[in-house]
Amino acid sequence: MKKPGILIICPFYPPNIGGVETHLDLLTDYLRREEYRVFVLTYRPLVTRVENYQAHERNGSVTVRRFWWPAGDWFDRTTPYPAAQFLYTVPGLLFCSLLWMSRNHRRVGVIHAHGFAAAFVARIIGIFFPGKRKVASTHFIYRRLESGSLYAVVFKWVFSGFDRILTAGDESARELRALGLDGEKMRVFRHWLDQEKFTEKDRLRCRAALGLPSDAKLIVLFVGRLLRMKGVFELLKAAESLPRDIYCVLVGDGPDAELLRSESRGVKNFILTGRKSHDAIADYLGACDFVILPSLAEEAQPMVIMEALAAGRPVVVTDKGAAKEMFDSRVGMTISPDPHSIRESVLDLYRHPEKLRTMESAARPFALEKYNAGNARIIAEAYQ
Repeated sequence: MKKPGILIICPFYPPNIGGVETHLDLLTDYLRREEYRVFVLTYRPLVTRVENYQAHERNGSVTVRRFWWPAGDWFDRTTPYPAAQFLYTVPGLLFCSLLWMSRNHRRVGVIHAHGFAAAFVARIIGIFFPGKRKVASTHFIYRRLESGSLYAVVFKWVFSGFDRILTAGDESARELRALGLDGEKMRVFRHWLDQEKFTEKDRLRCRAALGLPSDAKLIVLFVGRLLRMKGVFELLKAAESLPRDIYCVLVGDGPDAELLRSESRGVKNFILTGRKSHDAIADYLGACDFVILPSLAEEAQPMVIMEALAAGRPVVVTDKGAAKEMFDSRVGMTISPDPHSIRESVLDLYRHPEKLRTMESAARPFALEKYNAGNARIIAEAYQ
């Protein structure tokens, strides 16, 4: 049976850095190995600063087109305002995708949209180029979907036009069904990761190689965008009252980095490293005792949870969104998104190292079983 050509639409794709970008990198690699013809339409890096990006790139059967669009901190600025973010991310991608399809629609059998903006683009494309199978991956938890609101009406119209909806966890599926979308069209999909890149490493060697404090009895690691909604300021407040031999290490950059750096001045056990490569992040995972995600906003499927578990490190995650569905009590803890809960969870593992080591021993086997490349088959099945 001949495999259909796959058109992937998403505002974000490597070398932009993020969880969705990592997922798409792994997905296109899987599809290439499975001998699919893949076309990716995306923007140039909008969030990550990249001096030289390829507007046109080809890797075997995967072709990527990156369109110019204003970058900087526009995406982060508009995050609290869905309408503004929609107006920022959609127009250029819609215009360029329609233009590309006018020349290449015969090569495409399936359109796979990632996120709401891309889903809107794909829905419009479907009007002009009918007969294509349409698949959407949600990637996010959309908490502003109040029944009857304009946003909810548009959201329902967009996703009702898809043949298959791949939801970022059970929580995502529940909120879509609550809008009246057909549950039969939905499948929960799980991310996967490169299990060879993220492996267990010697903790003390990693700490020495990275120049982390030698007196650290416990290192708590955060990896992600430095945004208020990620709970980094709550983590700072918790760090201020922790014992001095507990260090909080934050790997990443973002719009709130300078403010965080200013407010953490004088807090010796709160370390900001800046943005690091994926290889370096693997070393930081090796150096830490556990990973924390103190998010205030709804999280879907953060890649760092999988990466931490694959590296043999437990996770502490706030009870926001679908992230809590990614692990169980054998390998992690769920907490409330406030400084007191963060502090108490850290102290619990500090005072009970045997509990931490028990979770640590279960972490990698858990990741190997749950987050392997077999998860990609759910997506491939959606194309049929």
